[in-house]
Amino acid sequence: MTTYLNHSLKNNPSLKQSFFRLANETFQIDLQAWEALGYWDDSYNVHCIEHNNEIIANVSTSEATLVLDHQLYCTKQIGTVMTARRYRQLGYAKSLMQHVLQENANADFIFLFANKQSASFYQQFGFELVMQRKFTIQTNNISFKQTDIKKLDFKDEKTRLFIVDLLTHRLPVSSKLGVLRNEMIILFHIMTSWSEHLYYIPALKTMVIGKQEKGRFILADFISKQPVLLKELLSFLNVSGDVIELGFT
Repeated sequence: MTTYLNHSLKNNPSLKQSFFRLANETFQIDLQAWEALGYWDDSYNVHCIEHNNEIIANVSTSEATLVLDHQLYCTKQIGTVMTARRYRQLGYAKSLMQHVLQENANADFIFLFANKQSASFYQQFGFELVMQRKFTIQTNNISFKQTDIKKLDFKDEKTRLFIVDLLTHRLPVSSKLGVLRNEMIILFHIMTSWSEHLYYIPALKTMVIGKQEKGRFILADFISKQPVLLKELLSFLNVSGDVIELGFT
């Protein structure tokens, strides 16, 4: 028997483990560790198909608030779109996408990140293809300062609580374009890719997520409860290379 499930999956240990396995097999991601730290809240919802007590397909949605030209918008990001290998090409993903889009029809924006191979699949549901852009800054245009920067240890519980508090009460990086109330998804990305690249600048009361890579510094995000000018923040960074690549607009 095949049935739809929603966030009630969290209360079914057997199906939840099946969901974690499928995510690991499909994307090599560890959602179980993220959930174990309490980061799976009601802003992340799964929409699954179950067969013989196994999750065979899923489409997830994540809630966030988009700041665009000083206005706030309710958004839903689609992700963790996956189907078990032996059940592919049977229409399960399409059925789930239709279900999810209908359920979230009242959202101001629905978006996702797709690769070239999957873009056409999403376009059939009305998604418009928009190319991602990367913005860079030349370091020779920055006057760097000697300052105290602390590396944060994500393995430390007090540090994690400090980071959660910052994320929960952060200001957007810009009132032109920024995102709020997506702290649990940011914590997932920290756990999977950025846990060794977290820094705190006491003078600005700001956390920086960034790393040195291939002759450039990648500034993925900066989080603060108070307004921080990007130009000022950059002057506090200890970077090498000619370019700083921004992970935001």
